[in-house]
This record gives sequence, structure tokens and C-alpha cells, in this order.
Amino acid sequence: MPIGFSTALILLFLGAAKLFAQPSPSEKPLTIGVSDEFFDMHPIGPTRKGKDSLLALCLRALLGVDEAGHLRPVLAKGLPVLKSHIIGGEARTMLEFDLSPQAIFGDGSPVTGLDVRFSWTVGKAQGVEPYSLIEDVWILETQPERVRFLLARGTSANILWQLAGFRVVRAKNEAPLLGKDYGNKTLYRTLPTLPDLYNGPYVVKEFEVGRHILFSRNPYFGGKVPEFAEIKVILEPDPLLLEKMLKQGDMQVALSDSFSSEQLSNWEEKALKESPPLRVYQRPTAVSERVDFNHTHPLLGDVRIRRALSLSLDRTQLRDEIYPDRRLPAFSFLPGVSMTVQPSGLKLEKAKLIMKNLGWKQGKDGFLIRKGKPLSLPLAVDTQDKFRNKLAERLKQQWAKLGVDIQIKKLPAQEFFDLVKKARFSALALYAQLSPDLSRLSTQLASSSIPSRDNFYVGENYGRFANKGIDQLLTQYDQEWNLTRREYLLGELEEKFQEALPFLPIFFRYETAVVTSTACGKEVVWRKLRSWFPQETLEIDWLRAIFLCP
Repeated sequence: MPIGFSTALILLFLGAAKLFAQPSPSEKPLTIGVSDEFFDMHPIGPTRKGKDSLLALCLRALLGVDEAGHLRPVLAKGLPVLKSHIIGGEARTMLEFDLSPQAIFGDGSPVTGLDVRFSWTVGKAQGVEPYSLIEDVWILETQPERVRFLLARGTSANILWQLAGFRVVRAKNEAPLLGKDYGNKTLYRTLPTLPDLYNGPYVVKEFEVGRHILFSRNPYFGGKVPEFAEIKVILEPDPLLLEKMLKQGDMQVALSDSFSSEQLSNWEEKALKESPPLRVYQRPTAVSERVDFNHTHPLLGDVRIRRALSLSLDRTQLRDEIYPDRRLPAFSFLPGVSMTVQPSGLKLEKAKLIMKNLGWKQGKDGFLIRKGKPLSLPLAVDTQDKFRNKLAERLKQQWAKLGVDIQIKKLPAQEFFDLVKKARFSALALYAQLSPDLSRLSTQLASSSIPSRDNFYVGENYGRFANKGIDQLLTQYDQEWNLTRREYLLGELEEKFQEALPFLPIFFRYETAVVTSTACGKEVVWRKLRSWFPQETLEIDWLRAIFLCP
């Protein structure tokens, strides 16, 4: 669903802020301030985004996704093998894998198939994917490290990516507590500092609800030794207090979803004047500012008009006039560096030629006219975000050069987002949206995802876009288990997107980290992701060196 600017910054926790260089482990503690709040460390069930990524410090998943978008084993020894099994005369799909010998809990005990099965029991009871997509878990007595997942009927190949969200909890500790009121009885809430509960690079040493969490190295962790001996995470929703603590030296890094657009607009200039200086680092996220087309509109249903609107936009100028963070111009439904789609910048004359060939002529007022009717399109926008309203005005100005008369319709946020979610805006809508990850591409592009009363308005195809070719590609992509073939189909989807233009991407937002110069005095090096993957990456200790330390 559409999201606002402040909510988007919490996506910093979803990306792994890692470096190309791998410094040696540091005994210096790292203190980070974040604006999030949660009450336990249990990894299964609906979680806030900030909590989900903090959990990656201490709890690993079966699989991970690297920066190139490739699956990698984490708790599993290798990638799952696809098998077929006959049950009751019916061929059923199974995934088989062995657990890694490096999968070890914080007391030195190995992660077992029983732990995997118990975790599945907990997740399935809550209806949480990917646990709910698995019908049964089989453990072989002769090979206790081998696990088989019997997949529910109709489960697609996308589950492989969703297994990067299959975290494993300790059955020995938790199984006796399972039952009524398990959520309040779990040791991840009542005794979150028990090392036995964790299998990641860190264990939880202290947990004060609403105040702070202290992570310390897991001595039994089988992977690389994590960068910092201890990481203290201060939970503070007030960005002014985060700023104060940075200045006082109480923390080295602030990551906040509470910084407003206006604060961020002058933050860097202000921060550099402080003593000690504060540095602001940013990188593109998976949240894009976009214009959605209503494809049932008599004009916008024509892809040639949509293409002319896209070609007449100067995204660089728009960015420079409005956003001080120099966000990344967007041309695809996937963020980051695309390997198949070449950016298409301003081509105003080509856009004008398209409109001329469609029979549109320039009127006396400069706007296009056809059959006596001007080309006028309403653009809906919510009144809440100052920068987005400014962007709407700039879009109006740029499209006026093409000859399109844009009528900006400002609506209260609740009314606007209700209109978008129910796909009822009349022509154009401007908002921010999280790009779909590779296991959920259909949610925004498939015709089956058009919101309606029949599907309780849960689809995210808000523009009512329907394209048989893209629907077919999405179906092939969902059903394709061969990873190389899926990569090819993804490229095909990106090219089809450019041809059909379901919606108009404009920018990908940046995420922000504010770092004190006293922390280590080194530059931050953000990785450029090819695409967006909200699951944990292969090196899940995502805080190992937000900046280079000696």
C-alpha cells in the first residue's frame, strides 16, 4: 500500500549497510539510535520493519539473498533441492535441504530439524508466510540434519525467496510453552537475554523495553566474527533527542524514520557546522515517488500518451529543484541498478511528435486540443507532504511544455489514500510506494491484483492495469524453479514494463544515516543494489562497519 515519507525511512533497517572492504573485528562498542519500539525478540509473526532487521543481528534464516539478487544458503547447507513425492496417488512438490554444521545456537547446541519443524508449527498457526505455504515438515531419523518441506498445493517458486524470512527458534526452550497465550509466555519476551535463543552473530545481553537493546558477540557463531564486540541500540522516537545524543557523544550513528522532509532538507548543511561534525550519508531505497495512471481513463488507456508523459519529464531537473538529497531518478519498477533497462531521460520533441501523430494540436493557450476538447488531466495528491505537493506543481509545469493541462487535486491524506487503495482516482495520482520484492512481483503488476470489493481491496495494482503479456510472464516467473531461467524472465518483465508503462516511476528515495566524526573518522561506502530484496542478505550482520573503523 502507499506509504508516507517518514514511514519510508525505516526501510533503512531492511537494507544491509555493508562495505566493500572488510575491516578486522573491533573491540570498540558501537552505539546506534533508532526510532522504533517493540516488546520482545520473537522472530515469527507480524513484526515492525525496524525489529525485523535488528533480529538479523541475532537470528538467522534458512536462506539469504545477496546484493545481486541471488539466493545463498545461511542456516541451510545448500540451496533446497526440488523433488516430487507421490502421496495418495498424487504427485506433490517437496523441497529438501540439509542444515549447515555452522548453524549453532548461543549455548553451542546445533540447530536441528526439530527446531525447523517447531518454527514451522508456530508460524503456520499464525498464518505467516512462508511457514503457511508449507503443508508439513518431515525429519528423517537416519539423517537428522536433513529436512523436507511438503509444499501446499499451488505454492509457486517464489517460496525460495520467502525462505529468506524463515527464521528458526529454539524448540527445546519454546516447545513447552506453546499453547494458549504463547505470545506472552515465550522466552523471547520473558527472558530475552537467554543466549540459547539465538543463532546469529550476536546474542541479546540486555533488553529494556522502550529504552535500549545491547547485543554482544555470540561465541559459538559459525560465520565471520562480527565487527563490533557490542552494539547498543537506543530506542528513541524523538529525532531531536537523537540529534542531542549525537552531539553529546552518547551515540555514533542515528537512523531515524522520524526525520521529516523539512528536517532532512537542511540537515546536512546544519550537521557539518556542529562540533564535532556530523556527517549525513544516503543511498537509494526501494521506495519510489511515482505517478499512477488510471488505465480505464479514455486517454490514459493509450500507452502512447503514457509514453509521451514519461518522455516529457526531466527527472534530473525535478530532483535538483525539490530534493536536496539528490535522489535517484527511476525508470523501472525495480530499484537500484538495472541490468536490462536503459534509463530514458527527457525527450520532449519526441513526446510532442507522439501527440501530433495522435491528432493533438496546440491551441492558443499552448495546451493541446483534439476535436475541440483540451487535453486536461486531474492529478490527485495528498496535502500532508510539503515536498510531494511541490513535486506536483513542478510536474504541472513540465507537462505544460508538452501541452497537457494538469489540474492538481489536493485531498486530505486519509481520503487520498482511500481513493488510491480502492483504485478510484480519476486520472493521475502522485504518491510513494514500496517496490515489490522478487517473490511478490504480481502484487503491483498482475491484473488479478486490481483492488476490488471481491478481493477486499488487498491488491496493489491501483491503476487497474491489465496486460495479457505481462500476466503471462508473471505466471511463468512464479512457476519457474530454475534460477537462471527466472533471471531471464525478470529481464523480460523489465522490458515489458518499459513498453506498457503500468505506472510512471520518478525517483527512488534515499535512506539516511547520521554519523559522528568521532566514531571512526572514515567515509561510509554504501553498496549499490541491483534490485530490492527486503529479506536479510547473506552477510546478515548488517551493522558490521556502517563506516570503516581502524
